[in-house]
Amino acid sequence: ENELMAKGDWSPEKAQLGSSVHVHYPAFVDWLTHDISWHVPHHVCVGIPHHALRKAHRALKEAYPTHVQE
Repeated sequence: ENELMAKGDWSPEKAQLGSSVHVHYPAFVDWLTHDISWHVPHHVCVGIPHHALRKAHRALKEAYPTHVQE
């Protein structure tokens, strides 16, 4: 059973965290793909600007360490 559903604290934000995956790529791959692997925060809030995605990813990982998939 999905951990989010088992706890009974489902939310759209946590569902997006649980269904999005961050993949670590070398810097040149991030550059070539315009940082597509840093999209987990964008799934939580589409209003996060591109330049803030890495900072937002770190914040989400700190706040929801068991939900951010890497």
